[in-house]
Amino acid sequence: MSAAEPPLRTSVVADHIQRFYDTVGWDEADDGLPEDAKMFVDLRPTSQAYVEAARRRVQRHIPAEGGERYLDAGSGPVQFREYAAYSRNFDKRYCVDFSQAALDSAKRRLGDHGEYVLASLLDLPFPDNHFDCTSSLHVLYHIDAKDQLRAMRELLRVTRPGQPIIIVYGNPNGVNLFTHRNLSRVHRVLRRLQGKPRDPSIVTASGKASPLYAFRYPLRWWRQFETVASVEIHPWRSLTVDDMKLLVPGTPFGERMLAWLFKAEDRLPWLANQLGAYPMIVLKKRG
Repeated sequence: MSAAEPPLRTSVVADHIQRFYDTVGWDEADDGLPEDAKMFVDLRPTSQAYVEAARRRVQRHIPAEGGERYLDAGSGPVQFREYAAYSRNFDKRYCVDFSQAALDSAKRRLGDHGEYVLASLLDLPFPDNHFDCTSSLHVLYHIDAKDQLRAMRELLRVTRPGQPIIIVYGNPNGVNLFTHRNLSRVHRVLRRLQGKPRDPSIVTASGKASPLYAFRYPLRWWRQFETVASVEIHPWRSLTVDDMKLLVPGTPFGERMLAWLFKAEDRLPWLANQLGAYPMIVLKKRG
């Protein structure tokens, strides 16, 4: 892990994503929510308890005693209160992002508790073994497939041995992809037959002409790190926002459906990992 990485090359993927977030993604309306949240989060009251509970799952793996330095790799604007709570027992939270707009928003929320670093995850400006805990949520799969290994090596390098590196990733083999691809097609056909306009609530991010790139390796990809770290896989959330809007009605019954799903994920984590949309990978580097 200590070997020097080759020089960075220009990435078209990184340029596109940075331009999206600097110009659109982190724009905040009067409600204080950035455009990213409106595109990629189910904000319905029905889903609120489920998505907030999923965010709190990260807290289970953060050391309760805290520490000096917490790394938020690809922090974004830290727009949810569950996100902000991750570093509450740490002296400093280091927010690293390649979007200045994200860092400016994070600073408004966290103030002096944070340090705000404009940098790439492929070349972190920190010494080895610098952080007592690291998290990176929904970031790694938006990095060029050829560069994701480098990003992980950097996160391992800067985190202390035995301390958690928590990654929320995507599962390319999750059943949700099949569900969305087929049910959304049926839904659109039925609406056309009924003479109804296209329902924007079921349009995917790519359908909204978002430039966001995503590449998700199969879960077995993470096993390569077992030579240098322990690797655990836990459920984070089983459903994508698209599938929640397709399958879960905006009613009290829909809220109960999601509560049952959350309990099932905790009771059958191996099944949730294999079939769900978003696994949580927890690595601890060996000394």
